[in-house]
Amino acid sequence: MNCSTRPFGVLTSKVHEKWTYATCGWHGLGNDATYNPSLCYETFAFPQATQQQSSRIAAAAKELDMLRSNWLNPP
Repeated sequence: MNCSTRPFGVLTSKVHEKWTYATCGWHGLGNDATYNPSLCYETFAFPQATQQQSSRIAAAAKELDMLRSNWLNPP
């Protein structure tokens, strides 16, 4: 995995998903969300996690990345 796992884990969380829908732009009839980094990413307040929480977030992100990778690139 090339990116840091903790930010990846936070960005794939339900909290960031809710933030995205609250701050994103919309296409079409209002049902096509668009992720705009200046609205969704740059304004997102990353949580101040303890070392233990950071480790758990990173482990979950690493597992998610592995599962996605295996699904997208089956043996």
